[in-house]
Amino acid sequence: MSLRDHDVNTLAVWLSPEFMIPAARYYGLEIAKLLPDLLEAALDTPNILAVLGAENAYKDVRGMIRSYLLYVRRRDGVKHNLELAQALRAMGYAGNFQKILPANLTDWRRSAAKIWKTGGLIPGRIQLKTYGKLAPKYTTSFLMRSISRLMIERPDLNRAFLQGRVWFRETPHVMVTTRIAEDKVSSFVIDSSKGSLQELNEKIFKATKNAIRAEKHELSFLAASLMDGWAESGVITSSACATISDVGSLGIPEGMSALVEFNGIPITVTAGKWVEGEIPVWINADHRCFDGSHIGVIYKYLQKEMDELGG
Repeated sequence: MSLRDHDVNTLAVWLSPEFMIPAARYYGLEIAKLLPDLLEAALDTPNILAVLGAENAYKDVRGMIRSYLLYVRRRDGVKHNLELAQALRAMGYAGNFQKILPANLTDWRRSAAKIWKTGGLIPGRIQLKTYGKLAPKYTTSFLMRSISRLMIERPDLNRAFLQGRVWFRETPHVMVTTRIAEDKVSSFVIDSSKGSLQELNEKIFKATKNAIRAEKHELSFLAASLMDGWAESGVITSSACATISDVGSLGIPEGMSALVEFNGIPITVTAGKWVEGEIPVWINADHRCFDGSHIGVIYKYLQKEMDELGG
């Protein structure tokens, strides 16, 4: 059973920025009345209100979608909604909302947002010594777990940049990018703070299979359309603290992943090809959120995690 055209159109409208942002602004205005600094900032950037009210808006939309799918199931006599759930995943719908809080900005952080309007880059590289403790197949799992653990230990580094402002995130999720076909890259979000490297590897494998399945879904075109819409407006929620990728697994000696302006993720971590038990790891960070001293903490933490691996 497939969703009918008008079902697809209804869900697409509810998940679009044209619907979601005004709804989120409505809720955000009530919150901003208690936060004078944000209310003043919203005069210049109204969508700050949308970030504040995004959680309540998404709750509304989730409720509307659940009710609508219940109606569809009854209308079409469907006993289960597996196909409907697959359709929603293909459209980019995610039920896991990650909370964020407005950061108490220093004068420098305010200035940084104005100086680098599209994100100033802070690129850097560390030669990570493995001491024979890590197998190459676990490179991504190791980086995922290390970054998630760091964000728990140092919540001041768990940041996002949304609608012209720095925000603090509350969860340690990371985004992993994977190549699923020629000229096609997909991504998925995982809380990688717990579990063994093997367990995380299994999560990556499962998530990759799901990404390939979603790519082949009849409604995958709609996911791309929604992505285009949100890319134009900029998202109002934060999906991850960092993006992790392993270009070394593709035979690439080393490289630095680009920051994506619209998704608000301010850090990329990219592993290159192993050479004599060492991994070149590039960090790219958004200068609007971080300074060099912050990135130094990440380098030290990655080596610390490696030093303690298996110990």
